[in-house]
Amino acid sequence: MARCKKGQIRVRRKAYTRKDGTRVAATQFCETDRGLPGRGPKTLPSVTPGKLGGPGFTKKSTAARRRILRQCVRRDGYASCRGRLQWMLNIGANTMDPDTLAKLRSDREWLVATFGAKAKTKKNAKPKRRTRSGKPMTGRQILRASLREHMRAR
Repeated sequence: MARCKKGQIRVRRKAYTRKDGTRVAATQFCETDRGLPGRGPKTLPSVTPGKLGGPGFTKKSTAARRRILRQCVRRDGYASCRGRLQWMLNIGANTMDPDTLAKLRSDREWLVATFGAKAKTKKNAKPKRRTRSGKPMTGRQILRASLREHMRAR
């Protein structure tokens, strides 16, 4: 049989016998491929140029870069800005000089420390109550301590 066209696959069916005794012969035919696409070539998505302060972002001073990143987070959100920085790191991994990559890595670390999830929780977290030995208090100990303070206040 001839080859299948592009976008089609060859289907081969084995012969079988139906319950009523009718014999069905083996066949093969071409059918459109409805399967999921393969992994394909690994490519990075294209990014709109100029979103991180235009050309020369890496040549600017640390203060200027961080000001641009702050504006980017306000305008587009933390995840988008971190993604753009990561994209630049991935693209430049084999093409940029080590100094530029170091700047981008430090900018990424600063962005995560300043705007990331851990930075938000640290600011809002209550300090843990501790016992005299320095260990964190259990729930029962916290309850007893708060009752003691309440009784002292009377």
